[in-house]
Amino acid sequence: MGEVNITENDKKNLKWISKLVAVLSKIARICLYVGIVCLILTMTIIPTFINHTNVNNNEIKFKYRNSSFVMKVKDNKTLFYSDDEKVTTEKGTEAFDLITKYYNKYSRKQLIGYSEAFLLVTVAYIFLLTILLKYVEKLFNNINKEDTPFTKDNVFLFKNIIKFKVASMLVLLFGMISFSFVNDAVNPFDHTSLNIIELLIIIVCYYIFKYGYKLQESSKERLY
Repeated sequence: MGEVNITENDKKNLKWISKLVAVLSKIARICLYVGIVCLILTMTIIPTFINHTNVNNNEIKFKYRNSSFVMKVKDNKTLFYSDDEKVTTEKGTEAFDLITKYYNKYSRKQLIGYSEAFLLVTVAYIFLLTILLKYVEKLFNNINKEDTPFTKDNVFLFKNIIKFKVASMLVLLFGMISFSFVNDAVNPFDHTSLNIIELLIIIVCYYIFKYGYKLQESSKERLY
């Protein structure tokens, strides 16, 4: 079996790729923070939107103060109006049918409660992802700056990434299971397999880094 030699070019590639991943993680984290703010703002307007929306067989109308927004169904098309002026047309009636279904099945208080709960779980899930990405950013910044990626700090960071990956998976699963009781079309286990594979890959990387760190420490001890 041939030896694997690490060249200076290999080290440079590792450095710039690590820096790139760290920067992308930071950008993704900022985007998620923006998403959290938008979701919280949505939570504040949901009650107003639901309470000012009226639904009948062929029309959904939202009216608040001097503004109105209307959805109508005609010839298997959904027509959208803003302040009585036609804005756009959409093929099919899926969105209209779904909104009508919810308004016919649940009271306004129930719709507000379910919507707020779903958004709250989504906020919790995204918040956990921001913490996970913070550890990912630190990990790859360390790899970029240090002479070796196999450090005690990086092993610790991997352990925290695993913890928050598990936490985010559980929150997502809880949210999807809860939402499936409201919407029969939702399968709570849709993304479970992919999440489990991602988690297993992270766990394997954790043990590789842990093994590399221990091996490196043993080598230093033998040198001394």
